[in-house]
Amino acid sequence: MKQDSYPVTRRLWRALRRVALSASALALLIVAVEIFRIAFMLRRIHPWMGYAFFALFALAALFAILRALSWRAGGKLLCPPVVPPVNQARFQDLKLFVQHFIARLKRVAGHPSFSSEDARSIRQKAYDLESMLGAHPLLDDLRRAINNSEAEIWQPITERLGKEAQTFAQYKMQAVVRDTIEPPFPVTHPLLTLYHQLTMICCIVDCYVTRPSLAEYAMVIRDVWRVMVRGDYFRIGQRLFEGIYRNSPPAGPAAQELGQALSVIWITWTTAQAAIHRCTTYQRWTLAQATAHLDHLTTDSLIVTRDTLIRDVLPMLKLRLRHHVGPAVADAAGFSEQVIEGIAKSVDGVIQSLRAQAPEETAEQSRRTVHGLYRAPAVRSRRDEERNHS
Repeated sequence: MKQDSYPVTRRLWRALRRVALSASALALLIVAVEIFRIAFMLRRIHPWMGYAFFALFALAALFAILRALSWRAGGKLLCPPVVPPVNQARFQDLKLFVQHFIARLKRVAGHPSFSSEDARSIRQKAYDLESMLGAHPLLDDLRRAINNSEAEIWQPITERLGKEAQTFAQYKMQAVVRDTIEPPFPVTHPLLTLYHQLTMICCIVDCYVTRPSLAEYAMVIRDVWRVMVRGDYFRIGQRLFEGIYRNSPPAGPAAQELGQALSVIWITWTTAQAAIHRCTTYQRWTLAQATAHLDHLTTDSLIVTRDTLIRDVLPMLKLRLRHHVGPAVADAAGFSEQVIEGIAKSVDGVIQSLRAQAPEETAEQSRRTVHGLYRAPAVRSRRDEERNHS
């Protein structure tokens, strides 16, 4: 089974949490001592001033607790309750899921992308579900409501909000190539790529979540990072980069820039798909489900990567190609077609290699790396080998 982190990182994180908790407890103790000291000082001036200070402090603490509970409840809208398969779930599990979905509908109704009429229609659907719950439904009624809500309510909403997210992902694919090839200021390329990935994820969250909190931004960024690390998407980007060198005409440093553009477009689009899936999942989000979803979209994502590079990015790189290879080579007949053919061969080679594998091998390949290291196959015992031979 693939590890999500190294043991040393887990121990280091556990030690850092203990240090942070100890420091927080010490800080709270110091604050409590100071509060009591101030209260006794005010009580010496007048007895009622001490009581008034304690009352004011209690109101402030109550307000902070209510805000924290409200913030926690809002953050849970991206985390539906864990529900067994609909055919096996109990009545209370399905009722809890429907209540969560009602709260999610009411929140998405306030999204600025919806007109007042659309928002009223979404709220009406939430009220209809509430009326259904108030009418003491049967177990079959809840199952039918959950299945119908996903197809008739949630999917149209995510498709409507997804248009803006897809458009922004397309823009980010061009922006990350432009800033990587021609950085606006002297920084390393990984920092620019990381900046575009983080801002793209945050904007995708804005497309789907109404007034997201900082905790929701951090939650989506964390889960997208876990998906990208778990799968084999960085290695696919490396294979695309190498394919440009093998299939493109001799272009010197221009081939490196083409390979870099192709790989960052692939990573950007895959990251966008992971963020979209995290924000639009109907039931409980899991790492295995998200990885399987991206594995299923690998071929489509590679085709989008190829078309984006040829259609939108290659025109930006033509002047740089001309500068690297010289006007005589760049203006020669068939040079642009050779470059486009090299890009297509690089992507098609990865697609063909994925299609040539069996589904089980493809799934295993997408999880075979442990933070960049190849995981050796499990060693078979002598007893198992003898049993297979017999």
